[in-house]
Amino acid sequence: MTLWRCIRKEISNGNLDEEFGAVDLINLQNSRHTIGGQFFEESTLRTMLANFAVGEDGERGALVKDILAEPRFRRVKRGRYVLMSSEDKVPEVKGQSERERVPTGSDVRDPDVSDLLSQDRLARAYVEYISKESYQVRLVKEKEYYPVVPALGWLSRRDAYRWQTRTWAETTQVLQRIERRLIVLRASVEKGEHKDCPEEIESQAIEIYNEIKKWGNPRGPKYTGREILNFLQDVWIDKPKCVNSSLTKMYALAMPDAYVMYDSRVAAAIISIAESIIIYDHECSRDLAVAHSLRKAYPALGRIYSKYGTRDRKTKIKWPNAYRCVQAQHQANDLCVRIKDYLNKVRMDKSGSWTLRDVEAVLFMEGY
Repeated sequence: MTLWRCIRKEISNGNLDEEFGAVDLINLQNSRHTIGGQFFEESTLRTMLANFAVGEDGERGALVKDILAEPRFRRVKRGRYVLMSSEDKVPEVKGQSERERVPTGSDVRDPDVSDLLSQDRLARAYVEYISKESYQVRLVKEKEYYPVVPALGWLSRRDAYRWQTRTWAETTQVLQRIERRLIVLRASVEKGEHKDCPEEIESQAIEIYNEIKKWGNPRGPKYTGREILNFLQDVWIDKPKCVNSSLTKMYALAMPDAYVMYDSRVAAAIISIAESIIIYDHECSRDLAVAHSLRKAYPALGRIYSKYGTRDRKTKIKWPNAYRCVQAQHQANDLCVRIKDYLNKVRMDKSGSWTLRDVEAVLFMEGY
């Protein structure tokens, strides 16, 4: 459940005043252990109110301004907020010129139906673009370019993957170990051992989840063993009902052939590449054909805000907020599976064994 819904629930139950601040939420969670039945990191409570707020003068929070997220809180004075209602209108920023206005989808040419690409053609466009575009970024902290020699081609780009201090080969070993542990855990659950020996199986689930967090998101939310098993059973049997930066990694490792780690970097890569590709047809370029096709085929895909970096991109069209959006997770799965299948079909870089982890590694680095 989202923070603003949890706050509404606490207000309805009389546990929180209609006007509140971050300290009120922290104190409420400390006394009741949750907010509306959901646990939130203190850093989230301290930042989300301001980020999703709009002031009486039209001043917008970081997420409302940068990724066009829908405002959820109205700032009544410094550090104090109320929930936005459906009747509330977002005030215009005083003195905002046409040049400063954030472009929206209506600012972009509406494509002809003939311009739209099929999902398989979209996947092919991504494969071809990445195979021809070299990769090199400037690392802000280190103040140097990486890789030293620009990587060209899918294989070189994948091998240029770095996370913390690990290379792609080292990362693969870590992920494969976690995948094997999840296979064993699933077998135990299917045998009903989680009912016969709940404490043992739940302890294993916590250990695996914490290993995933240690590798990819140490500051991710905490869950009980029972909650983790429920998340896993949802993804093993049907479809998950919620997602975040930690759960998307667990889903991908629990179902390595079907789920992609759809985090802020991968999301940024998908939309920025879509806007970078121009399809040429009989010497007539169809500008933004891929971007429009992506919006049509996968309407939930967009930006994912990360409090440790927005992966900000200047875009030509308005993209939705895909933060904690389950539909976006499923649509990213579909797109990346098609990309993987096309890589294997054409035996890209003489390899027919491309995996979703490979695709995701290349997109992850592109989204830096």
